[in-house]
Amino acid sequence: MVEGAGACAPVRAGEDDKIAALDAGADDYLTKPFGGRELLARLRAILRRTQTTTEPAIVRFGDIEVDQAARVVRRGGEEVRLTAKEYAFLHLLV
Repeated sequence: MVEGAGACAPVRAGEDDKIAALDAGADDYLTKPFGGRELLARLRAILRRTQTTTEPAIVRFGDIEVDQAARVVRRGGEEVRLTAKEYAFLHLLV
């Protein structure tokens, strides 16, 4: 991952620089100038790759059960009502 100043470093477009960046862990390398459509296409491709991971439909820990498909949380078999933000936070932790 590129941190702060590294993200603002001068543009390097040489093949060796691209290879070094990819070998260092970059998922992609975009050189300037680039078009907005190209950037959006690359973002869509990244999203497709990250959305292919499958999560278990139901996650259990202790007496808590989170049904991710139905967006339902149960504790001790009884449904726990959560706001959308509460559920989103819980989902991040699961």
